[in-house]
Amino acid sequence: MTHCKRLFKVAIVTLHYMLLFSLPTPESLSMLKTEEPNTGILGKNEWLTDKNSKNCMVHGTKYQQVISERDCKAVTIDVPFCYGQCNSFFIPRYGEDFNSCNTCMPKKWNETKVQLNCKTDGEWRVVIKKVLLIGSCECQEVHCDKKKR
Repeated sequence: MTHCKRLFKVAIVTLHYMLLFSLPTPESLSMLKTEEPNTGILGKNEWLTDKNSKNCMVHGTKYQQVISERDCKAVTIDVPFCYGQCNSFFIPRYGEDFNSCNTCMPKKWNETKVQLNCKTDGEWRVVIKKVLLIGSCECQEVHCDKKKR
């Protein structure tokens, strides 16, 4: 039996055990790691909840966000956003299934202030609005909608 087939068989047996008897633990998930890159279910040092995913990043193209308020002149600014794919998994179990959901979300950000010029009752005033500017993104675990079968 080749090394790759052996690793695959160990992963399948481990997964079968987890499905039948218990929820996965970090220790049991670590058994799904393989010894060689790009083989088996997961590549070397990859986890099901990979926070360092290269698929989740600040998108190079910024979108234009219009900042407005009633009786104010709108201001348009370029805003970066997170874009990418993150891992998740679903394990069917009797009663209630187990799943882990991750999404591409901001890891680091700054708040900037945008000044709007507003006219109320013939008088000009300044209104300050806060806008989130994303610096970096990562895959983060979020609440999953757990449905009973």
